[in-house]
Amino acid sequence: MLVGLVFLALGLASALGFAVALASLGDPEPAFEGSRGLLDATRGFGVVLLGVIAVVAGAVGWFFAGEALRRGVRRVLGRG
Repeated sequence: MLVGLVFLALGLASALGFAVALASLGDPEPAFEGSRGLLDATRGFGVVLLGVIAVVAGAVGWFFAGEALRRGVRRVLGRG
């Protein structure tokens, strides 16, 4: 279960990074005006990479820890 929680945390952190990278796609960078295309390409790569990592890490984390988390929630809520 610990491995699953680690992967879920990685997925959550990657999802947060994805949101930040997506929000900064159109922001101008005054210090890097000469390399605007490179900066946009790097940001786009970050959006794609962090999105893929978030989905994969979340799926792996759920695979390893999902059942235990569901059991714990059911036990706390008194449904089983």
